[in-house]
Amino acid sequence: IMEQKPDLILFTGDLVNNLATEMEEYWELFSQLNAPLGVFSITGNHDYGDYVSWDSPEAKKSNFQQLIQVHKKMGWQLLMNEHVVLQRDQDQIAIVGIENWSAKNRFPKYGNLNKAFSGAAQIPFSILLSHDPSHWRAQVLSNYPTIALTLSGHTHGMQFGIELPGVRWSPIQYVYAEWAGLYEQLDQKLYVNRGFGFIGYPGRVGILPEITVIELFSKDSIVIFKKEMKEGIHPMHVKKINDEWLITGNTGIAVLVSGTGLTMKDAQKMMNNRISTIIVNNCYYRTDIGDRWFDDSDKLWSWGLL
Repeated sequence: IMEQKPDLILFTGDLVNNLATEMEEYWELFSQLNAPLGVFSITGNHDYGDYVSWDSPEAKKSNFQQLIQVHKKMGWQLLMNEHVVLQRDQDQIAIVGIENWSAKNRFPKYGNLNKAFSGAAQIPFSILLSHDPSHWRAQVLSNYPTIALTLSGHTHGMQFGIELPGVRWSPIQYVYAEWAGLYEQLDQKLYVNRGFGFIGYPGRVGILPEITVIELFSKDSIVIFKKEMKEGIHPMHVKKINDEWLITGNTGIAVLVSGTGLTMKDAQKMMNNRISTIIVNNCYYRTDIGDRWFDDSDKLWSWGLL
């Protein structure tokens, strides 16, 4: 994992099969995982100890609390029906994490997406960590259109199947419509990781362990203009398709924004006001344009540029 030089590491649940003590010989190894933007994790159905006969409810609760402390000891931020906002320059991404929530009756519904997503709707790009992929079709698609990417696990591809060019099959597909890999519906995506460990049979046939590397970029992302484009807003590397402006290419300038004024500060203020009327996912823009002309604005006047 560290060889990939990740900006961010996300873990989608089932750290253990049943007991927090399973991590005693592994936590130091896992604590070596780190990334500039952090390591974030959630719980899966196996993390709650629901498949163990406990002597008392208190013993079960104590086991879960121990597991929470393991996440903390490894330096992972465990998201329990909450979100964090990551910021780099002017760009923001919300990482939303919920406890296990499944549309299948045999699995628990500890998660509360409404609570976790509260306050994140205004963030241009949100990533949801939800262990069970059935959650995506049951709640996310219908109620949370601004969640662009959901990351899940849970199925393991049933640790048995065939994945060849043109052939993709596992018995788990008769239980889960989305069971491994990437799924898309309109502007929303789900990725189901095949997992790295095992449950039951100590191995895998045809469904290999997986570490997923995801790179975010803005090709074909929608550019939203809150107001009608008028003077000072100039489309660059964008195209209009079906009444929507889409970014073309993986890099480049999407929109050029300018401002005018009697002074450079006035011009910058107008420029920033115009920028605030444009929404672009993963947007970066310079805020220093014009700074070097503060003391030489007379030259700009003489050239007709102010």
